[in-house]
Amino acid sequence: MNIWIFLWLILTVIILGATFWSTIILYRQKAAWERFARIHKMTYLRGKLMESPTVEGMIGACKISLFTAMRQGENDRKNRMVSVIEIALPHGMIDGGAAGTPEMVPFMQSLETIKPMEVSHEKWQENYTFMGRNQDALKLYLTPERLEALAHILVLKNADILVMFDGNQAVIRVETVDPMLVPQKLDKIITRLIADGEKLAVDEEEFKQIESKAVPDEAKSETDEEEKSAPKEDLEEEDVEEKEEASSEQTPQA
Repeated sequence: MNIWIFLWLILTVIILGATFWSTIILYRQKAAWERFARIHKMTYLRGKLMESPTVEGMIGACKISLFTAMRQGENDRKNRMVSVIEIALPHGMIDGGAAGTPEMVPFMQSLETIKPMEVSHEKWQENYTFMGRNQDALKLYLTPERLEALAHILVLKNADILVMFDGNQAVIRVETVDPMLVPQKLDKIITRLIADGEKLAVDEEEFKQIESKAVPDEAKSETDEEEKSAPKEDLEEEDVEEKEEASSEQTPQA
């Protein structure tokens, strides 16, 4: 047998095998997500024949979205399909902030209004990143209990995770190469994330206390500018007064 025909046959078998396996995974995913949606009375969209499904709906007060997306890599070879879980929490937190695992850092850095912050907790790993806007307010908000809850969200295995929030809304986003073929596992993950998200909530009284104690970064910048410009203005006024006095002394009397 010609070697090229043999290699062609091997390549064909590999391609057909990969396609067959991908199709099996896709249909198992459709079945699992449909069952999950049915249990929680959520909207299930099956999609086209070779497309992944989507799920949307509510669990308690949280809006849940489940879908697949293409994670862009440095080049086409590094692109990968991921399953995405998004949980919109029913409450905001404090000002603007984001916490994420390493894969989420480039996106976090693209948000110009937030800056890196150092946080300290025994369960906060070195590869986690936290960024915020009003850092004084966030330091008061990030109690040990809330930092532990954030760390427990980010520690989810085999996943890239982002938590974003401001005073009005908060979202947890999980991206994983796991196609989520077991409804019970999917339910367990989402239940855990919702429970941790609830620990991040801040009530109205605490919100007002934090806002009253923390000075917004914008206000700090304005104060710094005023302090820098104030001495200069005073010196200019003193120079003008000295020049006027000297001029009056030199003016001859009639």
